[in-house]
Amino acid sequence: MVKVAIFFACHKRLEVLKICLDGIERLKRENKDIEFVPFAVYSGKAEGDLLEKYKVRSLKFSNEYLGRKKNAGLKELMKLDWDYMLEIGSDDIISSKLIEMYKPLWERGDNCFGVRSCYFIEPSTGRASFWSHEYAIGAGRCIKKTVFDGWGRRVKIKFTRSISGETSMPKGKEMTYTRKVADRFVNGGLAKVIEEHDEPFGLWSDQKQMALDDDSRFRLGTNGFHVQVIETGTVPMVIDIKTKDNIHAFSDFEPCNIGIGDILKDYSKEERDGIWKLR
Repeated sequence: MVKVAIFFACHKRLEVLKICLDGIERLKRENKDIEFVPFAVYSGKAEGDLLEKYKVRSLKFSNEYLGRKKNAGLKELMKLDWDYMLEIGSDDIISSKLIEMYKPLWERGDNCFGVRSCYFIEPSTGRASFWSHEYAIGAGRCIKKTVFDGWGRRVKIKFTRSISGETSMPKGKEMTYTRKVADRFVNGGLAKVIEEHDEPFGLWSDQKQMALDDDSRFRLGTNGFHVQVIETGTVPMVIDIKTKDNIHAFSDFEPCNIGIGDILKDYSKEERDGIWKLR
């Protein structure tokens, strides 16, 4: 039986967090052949109490930078027994249809994969938006645990020569890599070591609050792991719930003609009721 860790960070918005947790409970009910291991990193007592109510393992950590917060959670998650990490946000819900699409990839042992699209819904107005990206997005992305096996410690290097190609870097550029990747540049006479860090190399930049999906995709790529894109068409397999407290407002996206009710038809009564209560 494959063990899938559902990893997410949360901060306030308890009514949305509850919908996310109800979605995880639905995944458990609908996929008895998979062992889900939910794990959250949170910052406030109210979130911690709600996570405890749903029996979700968690870590309390400062909300200063989302990147640092998620890295701290991942470090703790690595201590548990799981095969794949499924990333979501605390305002996301995932369809079991996506789980069915992922099962062959889990069985085959693929390293990194995800979807390029999702639906944004704004319960306060009843509007929805279908959004698609060129690359795999963070919500619904899966990463095999063994991907992190050789990530070691962080090494900061400065490029002493400009390089071009798939990974272009100008002379003088400072970058942080895993020991394995840093050694490749240093031993090739392209860079010198500036400093080494005690903490393991993270999936996200510690001092980033936004653009974490692109940041982590770049970090995976520099360590030799391409995130495979799984095509899902316009089926609502990943849904992001927008409220006024989101970093990116719903108004940033073009609304579509599909109603929220149609988008939510495969989701549970608990999720639907929670979403309509946000109106």
